[in-house]
Amino acid sequence: MTHLQFTVYAVPVAQPRQRHRIVNMRAGKSFVHNYTPAKDPVNAYKYELKQKAKVYMDGAPLLEGPLRLSLDVYLPRPKKYNSKKYPDGAIWHQGRKDLDNLAKSVMDALTQIV
Repeated sequence: MTHLQFTVYAVPVAQPRQRHRIVNMRAGKSFVHNYTPAKDPVNAYKYELKQKAKVYMDGAPLLEGPLRLSLDVYLPRPKKYNSKKYPDGAIWHQGRKDLDNLAKSVMDALTQIV
């Protein structure tokens, strides 16, 4: 079993829901175009992941077969916990980040690289 491990120092961004628009073609034909807006922060996050993965893989062939992904996600400390009444160090995240969408942004970025 191959084990790959690398660290990316970037603020994690969850994959947002895709936007949709109908594109009308000539002769009455149309199709639905699904996209993520170009200025969405997830694009910069995925770019960082892709660059790190490309350097790590260093031209190695793509992995095949069943794969398992393990993530340790560290989010920025909320500003309200920066006061002196809260201890320094890591705290458990209590917000509404969607773990599935955090993992999806990572998996999307690593597709066709790892």
